[in-house]
Parts: sequence; structure tokens; C-alpha cells
Amino acid sequence: MDVHKPKPVHSWRDFLVEIGTIVIGVTIALAGEQIVEAFHWRNVVDAQRQILKSVVEDNLGAVKARAVQQTCVDARLAQLKTVFERHAAGEPLRMKGPVGRPQNSSIGDEIWRLAVQSEALNHMPLDERAAFAGAFSNYTNLLALRDDADRSWIDLAALDTPELLEAGDWVLLRHAYAQLLAKEARIKQVNEYVLQTQTAGVPVPNVTLKDALVAGYAKNLCKPLI
Repeated sequence: MDVHKPKPVHSWRDFLVEIGTIVIGVTIALAGEQIVEAFHWRNVVDAQRQILKSVVEDNLGAVKARAVQQTCVDARLAQLKTVFERHAAGEPLRMKGPVGRPQNSSIGDEIWRLAVQSEALNHMPLDERAAFAGAFSNYTNLLALRDDADRSWIDLAALDTPELLEAGDWVLLRHAYAQLLAKEARIKQVNEYVLQTQTAGVPVPNVTLKDALVAGYAKNLCKPLI
């Protein structure tokens, strides 16, 4: 096997040529390594981006599904006001059916929390990373608001059997109703904000009221109460 032996350096010119050759070789090697690494992270970031956009699309669909129920929510809150007014006046309630409640589709942030723990986000453009962070922060906030409101709707389901209610129950129900008014006003506001500004560049899915109303309690929400 032939072994390459460095040529003896006879002049400064030969020395500089030898050093230049080494520097160029190292530079090419480092540049090649950086190109390979950049290509690797570009693929990782692209994969992470597609996954996050898919989750964003699902979350926006859930937000839209809640938003299209707003007309039914507003109508039901107005009808409940009439029920409480009739009770206060000692009049018959004349309720036609159950109170019902909105249907909440699932909102997820597990993929985002996993992404935060990975290195991929560090290689994503800052503005894009900020858009995802803002969107998922608002989705999480909206999820908490919906869950909180849902508890008030469930409390008001006691009106489905008014013959079983006592005087003290009506005090609690009026309190639950007052809280629900504030909660639903906040949900409406956040829904609109999310659908207008927190999409991370993902188109908002088209969701109809028929698509949103699957469970029986949600269908009841859109039927006349009185």
C-alpha cells in the first residue's frame, strides 16, 4: 500500500501552498457538514410544521363548531331569562322541553407541548413559531372557558324537572344563570378572536350547524324551550 508522504517544503511559497490546501480541505469538509445538517433540520421542521398545521386545523374546526351554535346559545339564554321571570311572578313556566347545552368538540394541545420539548421549533422561523405559540395558547384558554361554562349548563339542567325544585334550588339556579351569561359572552368573544386572528395561516374549516349538533343534548339546545 502506498503511503502519501508530505513533500519537503523548500520555500515559504511551498509552505503557504501546503497550508492553503489544508485550509481549503477543512473548509470544504465543514461546509459540507453544515449543508447536511441544514438539510436534516429543514426536513424535521417541515414534518413538524405539517403536524402542527393538522392539529391547528382540527382545533379551528372545534372552535368553528362552537361558534355556529352561538345563535342557539343566545336564544336559549333569552328563553331562560323568561323562565326565571315567570317563576318570580308566580306564573306557570310552560317549558316545552329540556334546557340542553352546547356541544364542545375536542381541542388538543398535546402535539404542541411535545413540539416545545423538541429542537425542531428552534430551527423554525421566529414569526412562524410565535404564530403557533399564540394560537395554541388561545386554544387552551378557550378549552378552559368552555369547560367552565359547561358546568353551569349542567347545573341549569335541573330545570328539566321543575316539579322537583325547592325554593333554595331556584336561588342557586339564578346564580348559575347569571354566571353563564358572563361565561358565554366571553366564549363568544374569544371564538371570534381565534377564528379571525389565531389560525397560524391555516384556513378555517367550513362547519355547519348540522355538523356541530350530534349529541341529543346539543340538538335540544336549538329547539324552543318555551
